[in-house]
Amino acid sequence: MLGASAHTDTFSRDNLPDIEKQPDFLLDQFDYPEFINVGYELTGAMVDKGFADHTALIGNGRRRTYKELADWTNRLAHVLVDDFNVQPGNRILIRSANNPAMVACWLAATKVGAVVINTMPMLRAAELSQIVDKAKVTLALCDTRLLEELELCVQSSSTLQHVVTFDGSANHDSELDKLALEKPVKFTSVKTGRDDVALLGFTSGTTGEPKATMHFHRDLGFNVLHPVFPSHGPRSSGVSGEEVLTLDYLNNVHAVSQAVWDVRQLLDWAREDDQPIAIHGVSMGGYLAALLAGLAPDLHTVITGVPTVDMAWVMQRHTPDEERVALDERSLIGERAQKIHSVISPLAFTPNVPVERRFVYAGVADRMATPGQAYRLWTHWDEPSVLWYRGAHVSFAWSREVRRFVDRSLRGMSSSPVPDARVRSTKEES
Repeated sequence: MLGASAHTDTFSRDNLPDIEKQPDFLLDQFDYPEFINVGYELTGAMVDKGFADHTALIGNGRRRTYKELADWTNRLAHVLVDDFNVQPGNRILIRSANNPAMVACWLAATKVGAVVINTMPMLRAAELSQIVDKAKVTLALCDTRLLEELELCVQSSSTLQHVVTFDGSANHDSELDKLALEKPVKFTSVKTGRDDVALLGFTSGTTGEPKATMHFHRDLGFNVLHPVFPSHGPRSSGVSGEEVLTLDYLNNVHAVSQAVWDVRQLLDWAREDDQPIAIHGVSMGGYLAALLAGLAPDLHTVITGVPTVDMAWVMQRHTPDEERVALDERSLIGERAQKIHSVISPLAFTPNVPVERRFVYAGVADRMATPGQAYRLWTHWDEPSVLWYRGAHVSFAWSREVRRFVDRSLRGMSSSPVPDARVRSTKEES
């Protein structure tokens, strides 16, 4: 049964799936208030709790405190209500790359009770039109550098009435920014219900029309830091990840050491808020999370998904047969590789996190990071709660049992220990 709603535009709730088709919400041990606005909770509430001068946002060459972010987003919220008559429940599309202004727009739209739709900057007009039409978007906020495709979308849309530009750089020289300068820094956020939809996340539409997932205000209560592993994604100089697992073993050691250093710097910043911290990593991220369990002193919870724990073994397993003999002759696989990589292996460290707050999940059909890798970590960690899910290396992304397992793991951050998930035996190096 959904709680009370503040949405005068009921489109999102009206289009929720039937109750029998909705997922199981495991909320027994979450003490959510009946009304909660995540935009306020991430800004004004942090000021009220005494964190006004703590860093909230880093980007475009500067840091912003929670007080600065609260004031900025309150001004933007006034623009949305006063100048564009945004009503609770209206959908607002944001077109931007990742930058502080995009974050501010998202928070402001959430404060006024709107339902936000973030879109990828590479989407073209036809793809944007599908999203606009399906969600019946009336207002879009757009980084001036990405305006062209959205202007084309407006020409064919029957619902999109306004496109307001903002400056995604550090200049604050665009329509939304100029309007905000004239607004007060105080704004009373809409008293949205905990079960009001706050966010629509659209799929890419590669298998047909894009579909939207609906996220409530209560779903968005964790502050999430998402570090990028060295030489992956935007930190890569070529193919993502190709510079990490190489036959230059010291390069591998340096890459993992750099990743540990990066995350520990983030942890130092996150500790300013004096809140419990969990780390959840998948694949190489699972390797890193398991390593940090033995290096970081005060993590509350560690969740490792489809982890590897023995980099040398993984390299040997995936080396083509025709190359393995030559590498073995040069001692590039085997005992020497094991010794070098052992200094960055999670198995070399005793975890600092209590056993009841260690969690492991792995796919029984995983041929990349085999179940044996997770099994070795599980035994090294004194057999904590574990899930052997039915699937391969990337199947966790759509596994309902994995989602439930992670939910239960995080639920333990504010309540009693999590009961053990289903445990199955597996061969050590299957």
